[in-house]
Amino acid sequence: MFKFDMQNKVEKKELLPPIPPPPPPPPPSRLGLSNPKISEMPCESTPTVCKNSHFSEISRKIGHLYMDKHLNIVSFCKPVLPVIQEGPCCGIVALSMASQFFPNRHKTVEEILAAAKLLEFTKKGEMFSAFNMATLASSVIGCEASVISNLSSNSHDILLNICRGYPVLVPYDADKNHEPCLKRGQNAHWAILCGMCLFVPDDHSSVLDKFTADSEMSNVYNMVSGTETEEILNFASETAILAYQGKSKHFGLWDLDALIQSNNNLVEVSNKYSLDDMIIPSCGLLELNDKAVLLKEKM
Repeated sequence: MFKFDMQNKVEKKELLPPIPPPPPPPPPSRLGLSNPKISEMPCESTPTVCKNSHFSEISRKIGHLYMDKHLNIVSFCKPVLPVIQEGPCCGIVALSMASQFFPNRHKTVEEILAAAKLLEFTKKGEMFSAFNMATLASSVIGCEASVISNLSSNSHDILLNICRGYPVLVPYDADKNHEPCLKRGQNAHWAILCGMCLFVPDDHSSVLDKFTADSEMSNVYNMVSGTETEEILNFASETAILAYQGKSKHFGLWDLDALIQSNNNLVEVSNKYSLDDMIIPSCGLLELNDKAVLLKEKM
């Protein structure tokens, strides 16, 4: 009886379908390995051309913001790996992103913050002086850093620096959506400028004859060469700037004149933080007002 039952069970077991193979292992992000923070992701070298993902996002923003413009639009940018800030360290974060433009000299927020504290430029990451920012950049990156004033008259210098493959750091007044606003400096913030959109009227469209338009937007030209973009600067009727800042992983597309106006209205120190917790020049925000920092390789 026992033998019969066992044989019956064996025969039934043999009739069962085969056990399916185990499922493939999940991707690394699901294996309990935390994804690296954006601020910790390495950047080994300076990108030389703009990635397609940047072009796609630029085209989407252009289509949304400038769909009614009957203009030719020339875009150029250098890709940046966003860094998200923690605490009042927007300038330190902007400088960390800017360091990506210099091969093998990328600096983390922690490294730059430590250097800024050693130089007694900051207590918690705040940077209220464009001159201190230039000194800090030169010290930690080993680049040439210069402060320019009278931005309305010298905006061409900002565009030239970007076309030549280098970043520009600009303090401005940030609105709730992080765009430039006019609140007298109550939301003073730092941004890194890394690209531009030039709006070329039809009567100057011949300067674009040798370039190929975007496959989906016939009036948009995504340039991979800063040198060629520089040739078109003088034909632009308007200019928008591509900017990153430490509270978003997405870039902003801002009118250059609006950004300069926002910078020029930096006159009051925010009351969000105790003055005892910040290092502020005796002149208040005058070392931010109408100032930008150009970074480039030392000659």
